[in-house]
Amino acid sequence: MFGILAAGVILEVLALVFGNMLLGMAGFIVIFVDGMILFNTSFEEKTVSVTPKEQPKRMRKEKSRKKQNEPEEGPGALEWIAGERKEKPEQEEKNPLAKYGEKELKKLMVAYKVKKHHVPVLIDLCSAEKIIQSPAYVWNDATYLYFLVLEEEPRLLKSRLSDSGTIHIRRGMTARPMEEYPELNDKSVVSMIFGGLLPKYYTVESSPYRVEHRKNMYSAAPGIWCTSGSVKNLLKLLPARFVLDDGKTEGESVYFQEIYVAKVMFYDGIYSAQEYKEKVLEVLGELIRAEIAENTVMEYLNSMMTKGLIPREYAEYVLTKRKGK
Repeated sequence: MFGILAAGVILEVLALVFGNMLLGMAGFIVIFVDGMILFNTSFEEKTVSVTPKEQPKRMRKEKSRKKQNEPEEGPGALEWIAGERKEKPEQEEKNPLAKYGEKELKKLMVAYKVKKHHVPVLIDLCSAEKIIQSPAYVWNDATYLYFLVLEEEPRLLKSRLSDSGTIHIRRGMTARPMEEYPELNDKSVVSMIFGGLLPKYYTVESSPYRVEHRKNMYSAAPGIWCTSGSVKNLLKLLPARFVLDDGKTEGESVYFQEIYVAKVMFYDGIYSAQEYKEKVLEVLGELIRAEIAENTVMEYLNSMMTKGLIPREYAEYVLTKRKGK
């Protein structure tokens, strides 16, 4: 190429010396052809020098312009497609409840003969059946309480209704709010139905520099513990009698225990402020009418005031009413 370029320059010089136009045109053509050869050689070197790291990126860009059914050739493309197929099942397994749409739930209810008066609940824990934080539909007949548990595959459990005459409360269970019920974080039919039934979380200081999250659980049947958010629905099927299982009210009067339970339920959002007040006055009304000694009544009232269950005004109200009965 340099030899051709030199020849072209010599022809241009001779054309100037002898004043020959033909020599000048010949020199111009030779230089022009030499330049084209040089340019094409450089362009080919640049287009061929694609590194292996750049190749998959180009293939991905080209794939996005093609139709979905059009196959793509080359090892880089095959690796990328294999990667897509590998990620897809992981996304599907992420939320096993996403498959329950409106139609699927209706078919499920027909298949399991779910009664019209069913209610949704969240089962926080059932160790015997290895159920952890799962939604369920609950209904009853004259003999049994039924649970249709929505998991990757639905399950039907039943318990004798007579065994659910009392709702037990487990207080202060360790909780991890950011990790619990992850399936209800996604937008789905299941999250719309059950999302409002989550536990009421609270914090306690387990040491001067350590704060832990806790929650309370309520029994729907022996061994089946539901969230505090499920209790209002459970009360549509079960008697409204509650018992604390932590032993903290042991040795206290029945009146103390009932008000204490009402306070727990108020903090869990089961009772509104008005309902809580009405429940306290209802229990104190029973104490006013009770046929027990006055010193015993004073003892009960002092214990309630000391533990912060009732204000002094309520205690004075009870004593005044007892004197006038």
